Amino acid sequence: MNILNLFTITRYVKPKKVKKVRVPIKRKRKPTKKFALVMPYGKHQGKLLSDVPCSYARWLSENGQLDKPRYKWLKDGLKKHGKLNNIGA
Repeated sequence: MNILNLFTITRYVKPKKVKKVRVPIKRKRKPTKKFALVMPYGKHQGKLLSDVPCSYARWLSENGQLDKPRYKWLKDGLKKHGKLNNIGA
């Protein structure tokens, strides 16, 4: 094989133009602030507020445990789950 044959075999191939395509970026969803409210203290500590008995919620309300400002979220959560609807808490 001589040098001329090498040049004829290996010739320069011009690269094809590649069409640029825009691909939409998948954005991550923002996490929603859904979380379960849990009883923080007492006989039913660690239970979901929806699982706390109405009688216990009534007892908390009658003894003034839900009147403390730091447990306002607890009072609102028990009302949301229908545990304090029957009494004037």
